[in-house]
Amino acid sequence: MNYDKAIDEMLFLTHRLHSTALKDAVNLHRGELAILGYLHDKQSTVTPSALSDFMKISTARVTASLNTLEKKGFITRCHSQDDRRKVNVAITALGSETFVKIQENVKNNYRQLFNILGENDVKELIRILKRICDSTEW
Repeated sequence: MNYDKAIDEMLFLTHRLHSTALKDAVNLHRGELAILGYLHDKQSTVTPSALSDFMKISTARVTASLNTLEKKGFITRCHSQDDRRKVNVAITALGSETFVKIQENVKNNYRQLFNILGENDVKELIRILKRICDSTEW
């Protein structure tokens, strides 16, 4: 099997799938959506370095995403009470509402996809995805 061709096809198809699933993501990049999801799940303030560790990206990239999210009103930043040099990040009500809306849209898109695939193919897809996740270190 030509793995290079398979890789190209996999990249194209996963990009297309994610683009379709996130089509209503109000101009958010995947990294920005991941930050909103993390903050929404935490329901408390976090540091940019915690976001960097979670997402496995540089603090500079996190800062760029936070700047964009802050301009859109989705997050706030404030200095730590304990150490004024540290910055804490929190999701706003608008950010939380937006994340929940996007998450519901993505779920609806997957429901439609699963209806097309049928139960057996959905189970097989999940089995393969679990195998991929279990056998690789991201």
